Amino acid sequence: DTSVITCRRNYFHTWRQGSEKLNKPTSCIPFKNEFLVTDSGNNCVKVFDQSGTFLHKFGKKGKQDGQFNWPSGKLLDNCNNLLVSDTNNHRVQQFSLDGRFSGKTITVLTNPTGIAREPDGCILIATRKTVYILK
Repeated sequence: DTSVITCRRNYFHTWRQGSEKLNKPTSCIPFKNEFLVTDSGNNCVKVFDQSGTFLHKFGKKGKQDGQFNWPSGKLLDNCNNLLVSDTNNHRVQQFSLDGRFSGKTITVLTNPTGIAREPDGCILIATRKTVYILK
């Protein structure tokens, strides 16, 4: 049973996610009043509100567009697109915040895990052996 812990006003708040159990969550980012959690074990991204109430999820196990095989790191780009490292499918996928697939890398990225943005807007994608820079 996995709990989600949030930090608000210098204290930690723990909540459980009800019927939508997390299985190996690997990253969490806030956006407005929501938290987007990469649930690697269930091959999806789950969205919760500030109180921990499950709102929706997107993705499932597979190789097609919008499907995952061990999603891990993620970030919001400058246009509020959600970029998700799809580790075992060797790509990064792009989604709208409501979970609609909108693109993917065309270059094979060997096991991408981490993803970050530089101040100038460039996207850094870390794999086990290389860091790629997307402009």
